[in-house]
Amino acid sequence: MVMGPIFTDPRDCEVIMMVGLPASGKTTWAEKWVKDHPEKRYVLLGTNLILDQMRVPGLLRRNNYGERFDLLMDRATGIFNILLSRAANIPRNYIIDQTNVYKNARKRKLKPFADYQKIAVVVFPKPEELKIRSDKRFTEMGKEVPPDAVNKMIGVINFFFLFLYLLSAGFKFIISLNLQSSYGLFILIMAVAANYVLPKSKDMPHSDEYFDQVMFVELNQGESQKYLDQMKQNLVYI
Repeated sequence: MVMGPIFTDPRDCEVIMMVGLPASGKTTWAEKWVKDHPEKRYVLLGTNLILDQMRVPGLLRRNNYGERFDLLMDRATGIFNILLSRAANIPRNYIIDQTNVYKNARKRKLKPFADYQKIAVVVFPKPEELKIRSDKRFTEMGKEVPPDAVNKMIGVINFFFLFLYLLSAGFKFIISLNLQSSYGLFILIMAVAANYVLPKSKDMPHSDEYFDQVMFVELNQGESQKYLDQMKQNLVYI
């Protein structure tokens, strides 16, 4: 039996916010951290975890995800937002497991946790490693989600990871925007590459974020910034 803390004061609690691209390894890191620190009694919060709870054990995958996947994601996001707003009022140790690559979104989510210790955990692998992990993730997803739902996503997101891989090899990749066939890809790349801001602790110069600590658990801060800058510099829209 592992004795955990008695939660009465938020100032004795911490909230860890995962930060990273889709399929970068955030959930894997978070789950291992929870397992390795049972005395902390972390509560994991994330939309993927909520999606898992929507499944009915024993049903075929088509019965589990019979609705449109984007509709399920919208519902999961709504539930997540409710849980997050309530969590700030219940002293516990939390891990927020989402991409959290946008600074404004990070600040919005963390604002209610004013008295907590706030830690950012950045998972930023090299682009070629990210491509490997994305392939594994979608292979696993195909076992749980109907093929038609996976196919709608894979054409956009796997192409995005191919884009990252080509950048890592030194290519300048040019994206032709076609509102009929490539709009989803355009939005995804614009959102992730153009607006991704690495987090800073609140004691760093010119920082307006709330983090007491920022941990880079794969590439260090300098290497992560280098690859992120490379992604942005190589984006050319025609």
